[in-house]
Amino acid sequence: MAEQSRTSLTDPLEARHGIEQRGVALARELGIDQSSFQVASNLHWTFTLMKALFERGPLAEERLSMSGFVALWALRVSGEMEGREVAAEVGIARSSFSGLANRLEQRGLIQRRQSPNDGRAVLFSLTEQGRIVLERVWPELNRCEQQLSEHLGPDGRRELADALRSVADQLTTLLQHEAAVDA
Repeated sequence: MAEQSRTSLTDPLEARHGIEQRGVALARELGIDQSSFQVASNLHWTFTLMKALFERGPLAEERLSMSGFVALWALRVSGEMEGREVAAEVGIARSSFSGLANRLEQRGLIQRRQSPNDGRAVLFSLTEQGRIVLERVWPELNRCEQQLSEHLGPDGRRELADALRSVADQLTTLLQHEAAVDA
C-alpha cells in the first residue's frame, strides 16, 4: 500500500501547518529552542508567501520580480547608486544584481553609466519609464500589503512592524559582526 502523502497538495494552509508541526516535533527531539525556531520559520513562510502573492499579483502585471521592484524602489528613494549599493538594498549578491540590472535596463526601466570618480564603478539610475512603472505598481502592491495585515488592526500592525524592525536590526548587527570576523 502506498504511503500517504505528508503534504497536502490541495490545501496550502494545511500543508504549511503540517510541515511546521513536524518541524516543531523534530526541534523538540533534537533539543532545538522551539520558540526561536518558530520565529525563524514564521519569518521564512511570511516572506515566501508574501513574495508569491506580490509576484502573482501586481508585479506580474508589470513583469517584475520582487527583487526588480525593490531595485526600482531603492533607485527612486535614493537616486543614482553604484551597483554594489543597489545589490545591498535588494539583498542579493552583486553577481545576481548584474543579471537583474541587465533585464531592467533592456526594458528601459533603469540606466547605467560609468562613475566619473571611479572607472571601475557603474552607477545606476531610474529612467522616466522606470519611475512610471514604479508609481503605477506601488499603490497596487500597497493594497496587497493592506490585505495581508488588515486583520491585525492599526495597533497590531504597528506592534508587528516594530517587532520585525527589531529582528531586522538584530540580523544586521549579527551580519556586521560576521563580516568583521571574516575580514
